[in-house]
Amino acid sequence: MQDRQTIRLKGLVLELPIGVFPEEFRRTQPVEIEVEAWRRAGTFTSGRYEDCLDYHRLYRHLTEVWPARPHQALLESWAEDLVRFVFEDPQVEGCRVRLAKPAVYGGRAVPEVEFVRVRG
Repeated sequence: MQDRQTIRLKGLVLELPIGVFPEEFRRTQPVEIEVEAWRRAGTFTSGRYEDCLDYHRLYRHLTEVWPARPHQALLESWAEDLVRFVFEDPQVEGCRVRLAKPAVYGGRAVPEVEFVRVRG
């Protein structure tokens, strides 16, 4: 296994306009978001922010852009958007995105999607 640097953003829950059922079109609902990005990297020695993968960039995109987006029916559509955004950073070599809708079934089950992509 090669050395790599991984950043991860966990525990973020946003109220988003999502869902395929008629009742889901009338309201937002919580979506749990987890995203990680990685690259091959050895020991970090520069101490410079510019040399890091930037989890703050991900956080800002999710908290500032996503809540203002129009309704999208599928978790997969939101996940693809996030994957595209992660790869806008040319340092990123791979990512994992996980989205879940914890309230859709009243807490009895939690549907989620997870995408893992490698720059290719």
